[in-house]
Amino acid sequence: MNSNTSNQVVANSLEYYVDMINRYLTNPTTSQLELHNHHPVETSDMRLQYAIHYLQQALQKYPEAYELKILDHRIALKQGDTTKAKLIFDSIREKFPDHIPFKKYLAEITQSVLAKSRDDNFSFFLKIPTKTQREVFIRTAIYYESTGAFLESCQMFALVLKTYPETTTYYGAHAAQIAIRSENHHQPTSVLNPYRQCLVNGILPGILRNKMAVYPDKIPADIVVYQPELPVSSAPFISNSNDTAAQSSFHVTFDQLKLWLQCGQSFYIANKDWRKLFEVSLSVMDICNYVKLKSSPRTTLVDLFLDCRKLPDKLFKLLCQEKIINDLYASSFARTIAMACFVHCCYEFYEYVAGLKDKSSGGYVSFIDSYGQKTCLIPCCPNPHFESTEAIRIRVEKLKSSLIPKENEMSSDESTNKRVVKRRKLTNSSSSTSISSGMEATISEYSEDLANAHPKSEHSNFIEDDQFDESVANEAIILFERADECWNLIREMYPENTNLEQDLELQLKSWNLPLDVTNAVMLTRSELNLKNGGYLGISLNYFQDICGRFSDDTRYINSIRQQGKKPNNGEEDNMKINDTEFAIQNQTPLMLPLRVLYSIAIIYITVKMWGEARAELLIILAVMPYTTVLNEHFEKDEWLLTKIKNNFDNEQLKNRYKLIEVTQEGLVVRAIKDLIWSYEMELDANSSNSNDKEDIKLCQLIILSQYGWPYWRDRLFYPIILPRIKKRGALIYPRFLQFVSNVEIAEEIIKLYQNSPNLKLHLLPNNNSTSDSIKALETFIRRETVSSPSIDSLIEFSSYFGLSPIQLQPLLEWLNLIDMASKSFITRATPNNCASVIAFKLF
Repeated sequence: MNSNTSNQVVANSLEYYVDMINRYLTNPTTSQLELHNHHPVETSDMRLQYAIHYLQQALQKYPEAYELKILDHRIALKQGDTTKAKLIFDSIREKFPDHIPFKKYLAEITQSVLAKSRDDNFSFFLKIPTKTQREVFIRTAIYYESTGAFLESCQMFALVLKTYPETTTYYGAHAAQIAIRSENHHQPTSVLNPYRQCLVNGILPGILRNKMAVYPDKIPADIVVYQPELPVSSAPFISNSNDTAAQSSFHVTFDQLKLWLQCGQSFYIANKDWRKLFEVSLSVMDICNYVKLKSSPRTTLVDLFLDCRKLPDKLFKLLCQEKIINDLYASSFARTIAMACFVHCCYEFYEYVAGLKDKSSGGYVSFIDSYGQKTCLIPCCPNPHFESTEAIRIRVEKLKSSLIPKENEMSSDESTNKRVVKRRKLTNSSSSTSISSGMEATISEYSEDLANAHPKSEHSNFIEDDQFDESVANEAIILFERADECWNLIREMYPENTNLEQDLELQLKSWNLPLDVTNAVMLTRSELNLKNGGYLGISLNYFQDICGRFSDDTRYINSIRQQGKKPNNGEEDNMKINDTEFAIQNQTPLMLPLRVLYSIAIIYITVKMWGEARAELLIILAVMPYTTVLNEHFEKDEWLLTKIKNNFDNEQLKNRYKLIEVTQEGLVVRAIKDLIWSYEMELDANSSNSNDKEDIKLCQLIILSQYGWPYWRDRLFYPIILPRIKKRGALIYPRFLQFVSNVEIAEEIIKLYQNSPNLKLHLLPNNNSTSDSIKALETFIRRETVSSPSIDSLIEFSSYFGLSPIQLQPLLEWLNLIDMASKSFITRATPNNCASVIAFKLF
C-alpha cells in the first residue's frame, strides 16, 4: 500500500510530467519499459502523441507552470504549428521575462542562430518578427553579462549593434564599458586580446556611425541610456510600450570617448594597421564636429598616404585648426592623434634600423635580408680622437656624473706625435652641438688618416664602387627626418613649458603597446635626441630601458621554466607567459639588442668614458654569432667611411643624420675598431701612468690587432705598438701566448728583441726570464700553422679583464629564446662556458 501511494504521488507531480514529456520529445531510443507499461514506442509520431497526452494531463493540474508552457511551445514547433508556437512564446515573454530557465532558452535559440544549426530553434527564430528577434539577442547579451560570461556578452552586444543600428544610442556605451571592464579584470598582457578585438572590431564601428554629443562630466538625466540596475522588461527595444528610444545622436562623456579612442588606437598600432588607425581617429574628430573634413575619413586617408613623407605635415594641418586649438576637448583628441602619428613615424624608421626591410622591394624579410645576412643600421660616428690633457680630463670627470656634453677645451700642451697632431684637429665639436653635426670634420680627418698616413695592404680590391648601396640607409634617414618633423609639430601643439617626454611616456603606458612598438619609439627618441644636441643622458636612459626590458622578460620566462611547470594561477598566467615568449621570439629583430649596445658605446665614447664604452663593445664581440672577420671586412668598412665622408662634403647632405648599414661581420669590425681606438686613446692620455697599466694596454692592442690581420699591421702594429715597446724597453704580459695566435706577431717581437738585446720580455706565467719567453715564442712559431685568431680566444680575452661572467647570462638566455624563432642564429657564448664570457653589466 505504501508503495502504491508513493507511485501515485510521483505520477501526479509536476516533475513527473515534465520528465515524461522530455523523454518522449528528446529520447527516441528509449525502450517501452523505461517509459510506460501501456504505450508501445514505434515511431516519432507516436512518441509526439504520447508527449501531447502527458502535456494535456499536466496542464489540467498545473495550467500556469512555466515548465509546461515551454514544453507546449516546443511541441508546437515539433508539429510545425508556428502560429501557436509564437502565441505561447509571447505569453511566456510577458509572464516570465526574468525567469532564469527562459533566459537560458533564449541563449539556446541564439546559439542555434549563430551556428546556423537548422534545428527547431533556428527555424522558429527566422519566422518571428524582427522586433522579437532583436529582443532575443538583447536579452541574451544581458543574460550573459549577469552570469559573468563577459566575452560572450560583448560579442552579443556587438551583433545587436551591427544588426540593429537603432539600438546603438541606447546600448552602445554600456557594451563598450563591458569590454573595457572585462579586459581590466582579466588583465591580458597584449592589446590583441579577445575583449579588445570585440570592442574595436565589433562595438566601436556601430558607435562611430552616429553623430556624437560629448559631455564634460556626465550625461544629462533626461537622456535615456541603458542602466543595468533597472528591470530588463522595461528597457527600450524590449518593452513594446517604449520602442522609440532611438536618438539622433550618441550621448557620451568626454572621458568615455577618449578611452574608447585610445583602445582603438592601441589595437590598430599593435596590428600595424596605420590606415585604420587614422581613419578611426579622424572619424571621432569628424562625428564630434571638431574638424570638418572635405570628404569621408577614408577618402581623406587616400590623400594623407599619397606621399607618406608628407603625412605629418598634412595631418597636422587638419589637427592644428584654430577651432581645435581653442577647444579643450578637441585639442586633447588632436594631441592623442598626433602622438599616434609620431609612433607610426618611429616604427617605420625602426623597421629599417632593425633590418626588417628588403633592399630591393621594400618588403618585410623576417629579420633576414635577401642575401640571408642579418643586418642593421648603426649611427655613423667614427672614433673621435681627442688630445687628452689635464684640462680635458677634469672636464670629463664632471661629464661622468651628468653625461651632459660641455665645451671642449684646447690645451697648450702640444705633442710632437704626428698622430696626436692629427687628432687635435678634430677637437672642434662643442657640447651644445649634436653628435652628427660634429661628424663632418671627424670623418674627413679620420678618412684622410686611414688613406694617407697608413698605406693600404696590397689586398684592397675587395669592394667595388658598384657594390655600394646606400638605398636602405638613405630611406631610413628620410623616415628619421619625418619623425623629427612630426616631433617638432607636436611640440608646437603643446604649451611652451610642457614636458613632452613625460606626456609621451604616459601616452605609451595608456596604449599598452607591444614590445617592438615601444622599442621603436624609445630608439627613435634617443636618436632624435642625439641628432638635435640634447642631453646624452636622455639617450642613454632610452637605450638602457630597451636593454632592461629584454632582461626583465627573459628572467620571467626562465624563472617559470626553472620551476618545471607554469604557475597555478590559471589561464591568465599561462596567457601572460605565452604573450611574453611571443614578444621575445617574434617582436625583436636579432640584431636589435647588439645595435642598442653599440649605440650606448658610442655615447660613452663621445664623452671619453673609455672603460664604459669597452664594456659594451666587448659584450657585442662575446655574443655576436659571426664568422671570423677578415682583412677584407675591415677594408670594406674603411671604404664605406670614405664614401660617407664624400657625402659630408656635399653641401646638401652636410647637416643630415648619418647611418650606415652593417652585417654581423660589419658590426664586429666596428666594435673592434672602436675598442682599438679606445685603448690607443688611453695610451696617449695616460702616458704618466704605471708601466704595468701601459703593458696591459699594449697587449690588449696586440690581441685585437690579430682580427682582420694584416689590416692593422701597417696601421697600428708597426707605427704604434712596436715603437712603444722599444721605448719602454719591456713587454710584461704573463698570459700573452694564451690570447695571441698570430705567427707574424710572434716573429716581429722576436725581431724586435734581436735588434734590442736589452729588451725585457715576460710572456709566461710565473716566469720572468726573457730567454724563456723567446724560446716559448719560437716553439709557438714552429707549432702554429694557422694564424687566424679564434672566436673563443676573443671571448676569453673579454672575460679576463675583470668583467663578471654571471651578469652576461640574461643576454645569452634572451638570445637563446630568439633562437627558437630563427635556428640560424647561433650563439657563440653560452651559459655553460660563462667562465670565459664577459659581463653584461646593464642586466
